Amino acid sequence: MNPDFYDKLAAKGWHTAGLPRTRTVVRLIAALSLRDVLDVGCGEGEAADEIRKLTKANVRCVDVSAVAVAASENRGFDAYQVDVNSEPLPFDDETFDLVYLTEVIEHLVRPDRALEEIRRVLRPGGHLIVSTPNLACLPNRLLLALGLQPLFSEVSEEMVLGRGAKLLGQGTSPVGHLRLYTLRGLVETLRLHNLEPTIIRGAAFSDDRLGIVQRVLSRVPSLAMILVVQAKKGG
Repeated sequence: MNPDFYDKLAAKGWHTAGLPRTRTVVRLIAALSLRDVLDVGCGEGEAADEIRKLTKANVRCVDVSAVAVAASENRGFDAYQVDVNSEPLPFDDETFDLVYLTEVIEHLVRPDRALEEIRRVLRPGGHLIVSTPNLACLPNRLLLALGLQPLFSEVSEEMVLGRGAKLLGQGTSPVGHLRLYTLRGLVETLRLHNLEPTIIRGAAFSDDRLGIVQRVLSRVPSLAMILVVQAKKGG
């Protein structure tokens, strides 16, 4: 996980508020009673700000990018630069009711280590909410049948390749996806770390002209563009 790479992405700015996956996650968060929340991979702090307003909880932030951390601090958050692949989270055991991990796990070299740290800082019965692209979404099943590189996957650090058409992202800039999950793969990974999935949802990737198709696919999480899983820390 290269901080310089993510500093450059952060400098360009990214906005998560209002995205379909964010709306799905926010609905899950709204049903929880929360005092302390950790946003892992906080970006500019938009999501953390939304969670703070919704729950009135104390929200803290971590990110590998110094640019992202500075942006979150400017929003009034306690924010820390941490590479969760190799560094411990700077918090005591059993500190948080919720860890928010959206569109992050696919960027990690060592997701198991990150999940162990997340489990450590969760209180007993605390929740993890994770969202990530679905390798087995219906469009990817069709692309693979045609011999094309699946959506969300990246084989080069220079540009997106193997898609065959600009409409599918060919030639665009990579965003650092290293690991992609199917629903089964994600669920089994969480269970490996004693994080038991309690709610599973599908979400659309975007609200563009294909948004209606994505919303239909979201009704079947295993075929959806984005996977959203709420998991509970076991004993």
